[in-house]
Parts: sequence; structure tokens; C-alpha cells
Amino acid sequence: YLAIADQFQANRGFVDSGGLGGPVLDIIRHKAKFQVIGVNSSGRSPEPGKYVNLRAYCWSVMRRGFQKGLIDLSEVEENKAFEKLVSDLITPKYHYDYAGKLQIEDKAEIRKRLGRSPDLGDALAVSFALPMDGGSVWSEERRGVEGVGAKESTSRWILNTKSRSGNRSNSRWRRG
Repeated sequence: YLAIADQFQANRGFVDSGGLGGPVLDIIRHKAKFQVIGVNSSGRSPEPGKYVNLRAYCWSVMRRGFQKGLIDLSEVEENKAFEKLVSDLITPKYHYDYAGKLQIEDKAEIRKRLGRSPDLGDALAVSFALPMDGGSVWSEERRGVEGVGAKESTSRWILNTKSRSGNRSNSRWRRG
């Protein structure tokens, strides 16, 4: 994670801080040369009337990003990692709870159907914990997001397919 972030000169990274992610977040924050944002996917959504938790919010924002063309996969080399990402993105099911709130399928259910955890899809989704519409970032307590600064600007998410050395094997997301 850190080597890749250094390679692409990242200024921010997102780490799922729930469950076993807490200690991982601490280690990365200690060693990182950039801002590391912890995202507790089971935390409260910024729109609690629409989403069961922050995970549902992140997946919904990501979906809208794809629909609006803000996420670009057109230059991604199709390899096993790409196939895994696509599988992770199309596998989760969703439903609306009794209060009409969006809920993403539980990871345990996804593991049963997919035969593995949707790690790449979840990693991409947590990067949408911050708003893409220029809105201000909510408090840590309300959002389940730790280590966040003031405002985010509208962005286009791009999957880098080449490192600075021209190597296509290390594909990584960046905000463009």
C-alpha cells in the first residue's frame, strides 16, 4: 500500500478502519507520508434517512460516479486484478429496509456466493466516503470517517494503468 502510494505520489489514502482494519490503519498512518483517512463502513451515513450505514452510502456514491462518467475504466489493462475488481463491483446485491433505507448485501453473504471477500470493490467504495460534489465533510462521529480535512472538490476518478516508468502492471486509482 505504502510503496504504491509513494510510486504514484498520493496525497491521501483511504483505509477501512472497522474490525481488523483499525490496527492496519494505525500502522499505515505511522508510516505514511500522506493523509490517511480511516473509514468505518458500519458507521453512520451522512444521509441517515437514505442509507443504513456508511458502506451503503459509499457504494451508492460510487455507483452514481460510474453512471455520470466520473469513473473511467477505459484505459485499464484487462488482467486478473481487473477481472476481480469488475466481479467485486457487480456481485453485491442491495435492498431497502423497512424504513426505505438502502442496504448493501452483507459481506458474509457475498463471500458465500463469490467464494471470497470483495476486497477490491470495497477498497474502491471506501474512497467515496468523502463527497464528490464540493460539499463540506461531516464530523468524524456523524460520518464514520477519521482524519478528514475541510472540503473536497468535484473530481474524476481514474485508474492509472502506467507507472512513471511506463510499467503497466501496477494499476492504481487516483483522483484526477
